[in-house]
Amino acid sequence: MKRLSFAMLCFCLTTANATADTRPSFFDQFDSFDKSRWMISHGWSNGQFQDCMWSKDNVRLEAGVLQLKLTRVPVKDKSYSCAEVQSIGAYGYGTYEIRARPAKGSGIVSTFFTYSGPPAFQQPHDEVDFEFLGRYPDKAQLNQFANGKSPSHELADLGVDASTGLNDYAFQWTPETLKWFSNGRLIREVKAKAGEHPTHPSKIIVMLWSSRTMIDWLGPFSDPMFPLSTEIDWIAYTKLGDPCQFPQSIVCTIGD
Repeated sequence: MKRLSFAMLCFCLTTANATADTRPSFFDQFDSFDKSRWMISHGWSNGQFQDCMWSKDNVRLEAGVLQLKLTRVPVKDKSYSCAEVQSIGAYGYGTYEIRARPAKGSGIVSTFFTYSGPPAFQQPHDEVDFEFLGRYPDKAQLNQFANGKSPSHELADLGVDASTGLNDYAFQWTPETLKWFSNGRLIREVKAKAGEHPTHPSKIIVMLWSSRTMIDWLGPFSDPMFPLSTEIDWIAYTKLGDPCQFPQSIVCTIGD
């Protein structure tokens, strides 16, 4: 299973617990690109395992939809260009939600996750993941990391072919549990255990990328000869204890 190096992330934070003061709740419908909230990665990759280079040209906003593209445009030593958007600030316990259509295809992955590790942060590597493997359009890999180690992960059934349209996905991160949802349906729950539960404020990151080397995880990559895209209608974060922000939120129906 892959692990990303994040060698070029550029935001440092020294707070050490997700109950610390972090960024407030938001509901971003991408009517415009909020540069005070998001940054676009450009000009690097996360390691040799990745076949593509992050490019700002592969992030587009069209009609209120954020598009992350994978294109056959060589950059430096990479054969392809791909896309990553990450939050500028850090977020803690609460509910993380996205309405998205991940890309379909072997050898690619679309991701929605939180990340706290070095060198972007001067604190341990914690992570909560929704990883949409293009080879399995009706499933997602759900992980958590604490201090750089993943105690468990699951390839969960989404109950829908995620590549065919926009659907709602969420995870709730509290001091007691981690819960993942697909279209409001609970698909995984993990009770917190000491040393296995993420506790550090984290960036929110979305990506689309490809690999020819991670065949066991992503499957063999076959050049599609046309751009692939992940579409994102909105992203939201509701801080633990805050009220429901918008009607589609699972906080409105099941609380936090």
